[in-house]
Amino acid sequence: MMMKIVLGVEYFGGDFNGFQRQKNENENLRTVQTNLENAISKIAKQAIKIFPCGRTDAKVHAANQIVHFEVAKQKFQHFPYSAWIKGVNAFLPKNIAIKWCKYILSNDLATEFHARFSAIKRRYRYILLNQNERPGLLAGRCGWYHFDLDVAKMNQAAKLLLGEQDFSCFRAAGCQAKTPIKTMFQANVYEVKNFFNAPKTIFFDLEATGFLLHMVRNIVGTLVYIGDPRKALEITYMKELLKQKNRVFAPPTFSGDGLYFFGASYPTHFEIPELNF
Repeated sequence: MMMKIVLGVEYFGGDFNGFQRQKNENENLRTVQTNLENAISKIAKQAIKIFPCGRTDAKVHAANQIVHFEVAKQKFQHFPYSAWIKGVNAFLPKNIAIKWCKYILSNDLATEFHARFSAIKRRYRYILLNQNERPGLLAGRCGWYHFDLDVAKMNQAAKLLLGEQDFSCFRAAGCQAKTPIKTMFQANVYEVKNFFNAPKTIFFDLEATGFLLHMVRNIVGTLVYIGDPRKALEITYMKELLKQKNRVFAPPTFSGDGLYFFGASYPTHFEIPELNF
């Protein structure tokens, strides 16, 4: 019999070429998945393959990436959680850390659960420093835009994303999703005071059934255009883009530096820890 072990992982994506393992990796082309699998395999003393909730791009961070893997129930059901947290962390680079661990021991639940396919909601946060000069202390950890943005206007435009929509206009080339239709549950844009003493910091919080390739970064890029008074765009510009269903009409993709994957929600019977906004 097999059991599933679920881990919550955080990492700084600026040092990695995305989450997913790639062919011909080397010291200059590293992924989060390779580091995790290598470290977990050392504790398990066998080759381990992990399955993530989602795949983040290069430079994108995670506050609660959720992964699972399978091991023999008879051998590992009494293994201490600390082995999978402190033990694996000892073999990980300093920019990746296991935060929590959960065992799924029930045969029925273990068969049913999958970190990716069992998720019913996923959430992202984009952190944008809105100031004249580029950041130094937070370089690589926050996005940056130099011209003063209208937060209230961007928030109003974000509300037009709510509900079931065809998000083709925010879908990057090469996206492998079966459908561009997703349901957006939350879309909030707001200012956060005294964030590392920055003059102005803007958070973009998005929660949906799923996200297309570069979808969040493309949405942020569009909202920034709407919030920049020099562009003279109306709030309804967002609705017009959605109707076009074509990426070529939307503004450029925003930097991945300020993007954080906040994890997913699962049916309550799995009892998977969540990180909410």
